[in-house]
Amino acid sequence: MKYELWYSASECSAVLLHESDRGSRQLKPADAIVIWEVEAETYDEALQGRDEFFKSWESSGQGTVDRDTSTTRFTMAMYVDEDGQERSLAAPGWVGMFPKLIEADINASMLLGQMYFERPGGCAPLDTGEFLSEVRAAGIKEITVVDLRSADGMKRMCQEFYGRIEGIERISNMLQGRLGPEMSNWTVVVAHVLGHPADGER
Repeated sequence: MKYELWYSASECSAVLLHESDRGSRQLKPADAIVIWEVEAETYDEALQGRDEFFKSWESSGQGTVDRDTSTTRFTMAMYVDEDGQERSLAAPGWVGMFPKLIEADINASMLLGQMYFERPGGCAPLDTGEFLSEVRAAGIKEITVVDLRSADGMKRMCQEFYGRIEGIERISNMLQGRLGPEMSNWTVVVAHVLGHPADGER
């Protein structure tokens, strides 16, 4: 599989995409260009190659990437399996999940829906349990989760931020920073804070 690293000079940020996602304008800034490509069997393998590329790219003075503002985007499908059990599957990027279910050899008798996620960190785990474990290990005590719906009410998105983010104006500004013009297609439904106390705290 071929992956492409798209870089935005205006945002000093980069996103690694499968070549099939290159046409989706919501996945990358408007000024982003491809600065590196790799053939890899898995997304994790492509990420390892990307990190090696960054080391040589930044040391040569060609550019820098602001990892503090980088994020991970993924899609989660909720479905009912052939035994009638509710399950979920996550895939990198904001993508349609029917092909991903087929690739994973999952016999989904019913697709209940899918959600788009964006969480802090350029290579954050897609599994929420793993992500929360990493957050706690890093000493981050709270995460703000913002639930959004598309203007037509048919799509759902969760935007996650480190720390406690309060006030609709501040939340809106942070969402605008991530989504840009795409924000006009979404409405905030609710924002809540998840607490992760450090060891020894109650």
